[in-house]
Amino acid sequence: LKRGRAPPTRAKSCHTLMAAFSQKTNPYKHLSGRETTLLTHLQPATPAIAASDAFYAVPYKSGGGGPVFIGRLDQTSKVEPAEALSNCIKGHKAEVKAVAFSPFHSALLATGGEDCRVRVAADVADPSKESLEVGAHGSGVRCLAFHPAAEHVLLSAANDGSWATWDVASELNRAASIHTGKLDAAITHVDWHRSTFAASCRDRTLRCVDVRTGDVAWSSIPHGGARAFRAVFASRIEHAVLSVGSASSGGREVSLVDVRRPDEIVSRAVIDAQSGDVLSHWDEDSRILWCVGRGDRVVRRFECTSSSIVQGATWRSENDAATAFCALPHKLRDV
Repeated sequence: LKRGRAPPTRAKSCHTLMAAFSQKTNPYKHLSGRETTLLTHLQPATPAIAASDAFYAVPYKSGGGGPVFIGRLDQTSKVEPAEALSNCIKGHKAEVKAVAFSPFHSALLATGGEDCRVRVAADVADPSKESLEVGAHGSGVRCLAFHPAAEHVLLSAANDGSWATWDVASELNRAASIHTGKLDAAITHVDWHRSTFAASCRDRTLRCVDVRTGDVAWSSIPHGGARAFRAVFASRIEHAVLSVGSASSGGREVSLVDVRRPDEIVSRAVIDAQSGDVLSHWDEDSRILWCVGRGDRVVRRFECTSSSIVQGATWRSENDAATAFCALPHKLRDV
């Protein structure tokens, strides 16, 4: 180099290799699922399911009122009808439409049903104890969600557009309403984000509600289709909400909404040409949106950023079609 000669060709090759290795790669390119062969055979009454780190809850078809079957995650086998009724939480007078476990207590379960009641079971490990009533709505309860960071704070929503937050005491012998409100349409799905929640409504409108004031902070129409949709806050993506629903031209899609510009859809991704409802779960650690069509055998995943939605490989179940879908807590993962 001091004599003015050109650098050797090997140096140029090294620079080329370094540039090639610095390219971004997909960490989930070879992600796949393995289905267990030990299944629990039940006849669910409604497409609802919830799980904690020790139990799972499914509204059961048999029995009067609205029984909810409680099973342990470490016990998988066929359940006989007589045995199933003995493991059910009772208390509702009509079908249970929503179930939710507390993220702070593995055995604390909230249920809501067509009898307009919201009830809480303090210890699902003992099904002989009847659940306690928290409160009531003017119509059937469709949505339940515990706050992910505030202990004993429960959100419920009903068919008439009413919603309420409840403070369930640690002793579970009393419950007080914190805030209540009512929207212009029936609420089909809710998702917490700090002191607000996203409400997916029947009039195709996504509303963000501030629970402290009851006001709608912003609203958006994420899909052109008229079927029910589900919206979740993408917590690891700043100012983003992901919604799954039906497209205006038919089929199902995923939409990315920026809360700073809710009137604009940042990105869309086509799921398929079917027309059924889609159940979804947002994994904040991996930034993957999991989608399962109700009545389908296919599980799809979408890798999301602040500006794009990319569909990854699908996984197909070899057993019966899915009627309900939920994710287990991350603490159960074997790392």
